Amino acid sequence: MYWKQLQDQAALATGNFAKLFGNIEIPPLPQMAVQLLEMSRQEDIEIADITRAISNDAGLAAKILKTVNSAQFCLPTKVTDIHHGVALLGVKRIQSLALGYSTAGVLPKQAPGFNHTVFWQDSIQRAVFARTIVSQISPGLEGESFTGALLQNMAIPILLSTWGQYYQPVMAQSLQSKVSLVEIENQEFSWNHAQAGAWMARNWGFPDMLVCCIGLHHATLDEVESLQLAGSPVIPVVLSAQLPYCREVLSKNYHLSDENIRKAYAETDMACNELAQLFDVPPPLALADQLDV
Repeated sequence: MYWKQLQDQAALATGNFAKLFGNIEIPPLPQMAVQLLEMSRQEDIEIADITRAISNDAGLAAKILKTVNSAQFCLPTKVTDIHHGVALLGVKRIQSLALGYSTAGVLPKQAPGFNHTVFWQDSIQRAVFARTIVSQISPGLEGESFTGALLQNMAIPILLSTWGQYYQPVMAQSLQSKVSLVEIENQEFSWNHAQAGAWMARNWGFPDMLVCCIGLHHATLDEVESLQLAGSPVIPVVLSAQLPYCREVLSKNYHLSDENIRKAYAETDMACNELAQLFDVPPPLALADQLDV
């Protein structure tokens, strides 16, 4: 028993994720997600192929249609079937949304120290904001930005569920202090949940860009740009991780006016009210109420 505990602590201290998760079962991706990942590697994927795959999962199809018809996408007509949605938004966007939702469905719902409602309220808000802001700074990356932001913290419920003995005190310390979770993780473990999430995403076979979104969501913009990822979905995901305190960055780095920032916050709040229903949680606290922009 003592030796096993010592091994566990060594894995935690070194950030050796292969060893850290070698003796536990990371939730397997649902078959739908596996199919979508296989399709993402095909260069000549057809609308009919992805339509057929998503239509086999009625719950997933309903979530995607609800999302596509939200105010965020500003479509001229209501989308009534997946084929229509793919035709309007494109294979890549729909595929990214479907992957995000199907992956979210396998994350633990209960764990010591885990608040399911707060976690998904925060994740939804970040995802919607990333999709909203990218339309102003780098149009065309809405799908990957949404999914990357939605799943950026996916390691947290898994860590609480499988390594609660070690990870719960760190989470509790973060909630009770003004020190960020990442700072405490780095101090206690020499790694953080962003890095753990990237390892999981890689292990699941996620596209490289989504792995980067998850692994770099707490990086600085300078660090992201040094990796030649400026203009990628990583940027809006990083911005979403700074909510609600990203006004200065949006103004200084992307020259957005106060009016545009206020509009982005309002659009985010409106879409969150719609999408929270998909996760059976109340809408998150409005951004305007968290910080006067």
